This record gives sequence, structure tokens and C-alpha cells, in this order.
Amino acid sequence: MSTFNQFAKNEDDSSENEHEWTRTFLKRDSGIDIGLGDKILVRDGELQGTKGDIVNFDDNGKTVMFKPTNLDDWDEVLGIDRSSVVKYVDPGDSVKIGHASRR
Repeated sequence: MSTFNQFAKNEDDSSENEHEWTRTFLKRDSGIDIGLGDKILVRDGELQGTKGDIVNFDDNGKTVMFKPTNLDDWDEVLGIDRSSVVKYVDPGDSVKIGHASRR
């Protein structure tokens, strides 16, 4: 499995391809666990590009209930299939690495 940096080096630097390689990388990285309060990014469907905070899980964890943070004037909680979201970290957020393997 390629790392993000290796993947990015294989793409050309044009801004036209930047969105595409990011989306491709996120689709390949579906093994990251998400939990209550985590920030997410919707990667598929009509809500693609929507960011939000997880408030609950339904249907035995298959549906993520989240409050969108980048939709103006939207106060309702939305639900989406868990496979359509990835964990999102804003630049500047503090991140703690719990376990990493050396390669």
C-alpha cells in the first residue's frame, strides 16, 4: 500500500489533478475508524465535499448521523452510509498517533 506522499509524487503538480488524486487517496483509505465527535468529510454522493461532526450512529453503526459544518443555514442532523465518509482533520488541529508501524 502506498503512503500519501508516495501517491502524491506520482501525480503531476497541476491544480486540475489535485482534487482527483486527493479523492482517489481518500477512497482507498476506508479502514480508518471513526467515532462520536470526529470530524468527517463526505466523499461520495449528493453531499460530496460536505464536512461535519458525528453526533450518532444508527443501523448498527452502518449509518453516520452528523451535523454539517460547511452548509450555510443548515441546523439539521443528516445521515449517510458509513462507507461514504472519511475522517477529516483541519489544518492546525492537534493529532495524537496511537499506533504506527515502521516500514
